[in-house]
Amino acid sequence: MSVVPLLVGLATRAALLPLSVLPSDGDPAAPLQPADLFSRTYVGSAALAPDGRHALALEMEGVGGPARLVALEWGKRGATRTVHELPADDWSALSYDAKGEVALLLRGALPGCELWGIEAGGAPRRILSPGASSRIFDVFHAANGAAGGDGGRWLALLESEEPREALLQAVDVEHGVLGEVVARFGRSRSASARSRRTAARSRWSRPTRRASASRATRSTSGSSNSRRAARAR
Repeated sequence: MSVVPLLVGLATRAALLPLSVLPSDGDPAAPLQPADLFSRTYVGSAALAPDGRHALALEMEGVGGPARLVALEWGKRGATRTVHELPADDWSALSYDAKGEVALLLRGALPGCELWGIEAGGAPRRILSPGASSRIFDVFHAANGAAGGDGGRWLALLESEEPREALLQAVDVEHGVLGEVVARFGRSRSASARSRRTAARSRWSRPTRRASASRATRSTSGSSNSRRAARAR
């Protein structure tokens, strides 16, 4: 394990979290109470820019409280914080592009996700319309994924509706639209399960129909034989 990422991670934590101190009389801190869960700051995902001097982190006030996107910049005098308020929601998949100029993050969960982004020195904003991003469940930057060697491209993992399958699709951040489908990963588990159930019903119903037809044939033959016997007598 490289020492540099470890030191950067420790520095990020130190810049984000206030240090716990003992009371002035030296007594140990009081036990954690249920109310403390709603009065503490929780740190979610964090991302470090390629230059090693900038980072982003997601903070939440208590359980289900207001969310913040904190931009950190390290200088000769330590780290400075720039706080951007976010709507109270679940936030995840925070990551930078290869140049450290844009970072993307996801708000919410399927089937109501929103793709947001922030440019260096800017404020968070929604990148895609809710309809276009509602089924995205992960987003990341592929540094070597774009043609022409222009620094890479953004890729999103999402679930399509018809047919229901997982897709890897490019994201055009500049124009705020989804681009080409890079890869298809086949039908989702729920769609496959429906197909298996349909096949099972069909497979098991055919022998039943054949058995019913066979019984009906035997019954008809038996009735005919009985009538012939009666006429002979």
